[in-house]
Parts: sequence; C-alpha cells; structure tokens
Amino acid sequence: MRRPPPRQGFTILELCLVLALIVMVLAVSYPALSGLYADARVRAAADHLRTRFAEARAYSIEEGRPYRFAVTAGAGSYKLAPDTADNWGDSAGGDTGTTTDSTPGHVVEDTLPSEIAFNLVNSGQQAANGMTTLLVFLPDGTCSQDKSITLTKDDAQPMEVRVRALTGSVSVRALPQGAGQ
Repeated sequence: MRRPPPRQGFTILELCLVLALIVMVLAVSYPALSGLYADARVRAAADHLRTRFAEARAYSIEEGRPYRFAVTAGAGSYKLAPDTADNWGDSAGGDTGTTTDSTPGHVVEDTLPSEIAFNLVNSGQQAANGMTTLLVFLPDGTCSQDKSITLTKDDAQPMEVRVRALTGSVSVRALPQGAGQ
C-alpha cells in the first residue's frame, strides 16, 4: 500500500492558533514596553534640544549677533532666530546693530519629537507672537541667563536641560519620576 505524500503547508486552524498566541504575548508585554519607549522619547527630545542650543550658540558666534530661542509653554514647538524685531515681531529685539551683514540669518521653527512638552521652571519674556523667550545666545559665546527646562511626557521620567549663562554650556540630567509635574 502506498502512503500519501506529506503535506506542503499549514492548515487554517494551525495559522489561527499561532496568530492568537502572538497577539496574546504582545497584549501582555505592551504596557511594559511602552513605558520604556516613553523614557527613550524624552531622552531623545533632551538631546534634540541640546543640539539646538549648540546650533544657536554657534550661529551667534559665527555671525556676531544674538540669537533668541523661544518656546510655546505646555507644548513642544519652538523657534530659533536672530534676536531682531524682524524675526520676532516685537520691539524687544536685542540686536544692537553692530553687524553690517544684512543676511536674514538662520531661522528654525520646529517641534520636539513625540509629543514632548516644555515645562518651564522659570518662564521668560513673552513675545508678541505668543512664544516665551527662554534664552538669548550672545556673540561672545555666553547666554543671557542660567536656565532650567524640564521636558515631560505622561508615564515617562522627566529630563532637565540646564544652560549655564557664563559659558553657554548645556547639561542634561534625569529627574525623579513625578518631579516635572
């Protein structure tokens, strides 16, 4: 008697069982993994902000004029531009007119990644466009003031980005859970 040849595939029942097991494992592990990703997103936002501060300082030194960094409090949007009335729509522009260069400079309007919000410890000056001025980077490499900025996201460890006025240096550190609320 001849044996039938072995089957080449899987039955629908076998495929459904395997998919159901995969879905159950993912459903159990998702809450733990989402917490890890939230922390990574806040860290990425802090690194993003550190990079923007370094850019502002470099542009200011290179062009010989102040650069302002302003944010929308409670949101993740920000603007980096030369500190002139043309860029900010207010009379508080700190450009002293010492530069003869008429180039518009670098203007960056962006948001922090992944719904991260600025949680301001010490708010700055409110501009006419509804943004809060955090810092002004000066052509000598310094900054207008010491500033502490807390980045928060639900269920994630908050991160603090600090700028030192005397040197313009930026440091990032993790805060205890619940400290940025």
